[in-house]
Amino acid sequence: MKSIILIGILISVSCFVNAKPAFTYSNKIQTQQPVAKPYALINGKWTLININQNKDSLDILFSKKMPNIAVDAEKLFIVGYTGCNTFRGKFFLNKDSLSFKSPMASTMMACPGNGEQVFLTLLQKTNRHIVEKGILNFFDGKKLLMQFKRME
Repeated sequence: MKSIILIGILISVSCFVNAKPAFTYSNKIQTQQPVAKPYALINGKWTLININQNKDSLDILFSKKMPNIAVDAEKLFIVGYTGCNTFRGKFFLNKDSLSFKSPMASTMMACPGNGEQVFLTLLQKTNRHIVEKGILNFFDGKKLLMQFKRME
């Protein structure tokens, strides 16, 4: 009787040790494919050089410092300066289409004038980009919204 119980225990332990779990947990981080060369052109730091929507000069809109952005196309992440506050967030990128996820995280300092609001509104309207001759152009369809020059 003892030997039957012992054999039963050994069989149970053997089954338990060799058993495969019904599910497995993986803590691997999903990685994105490397950014293709055309997308890599958008990578880097850029400073605003033109806003086509507003007739005010950039110096009037942004009296402190020009807005700038730093784009990481591999992580689909952007950080920047609005001329008053800093911001960060995610974006979508596919061929020449580009759109920014909303809302983005931002500091909340009070800002003089309406430059920051103009900049953020145009950023949210952006749905397309082209990099030509070292200039990053943001568009809403065919309408040019903003232009940025690569920072050195």
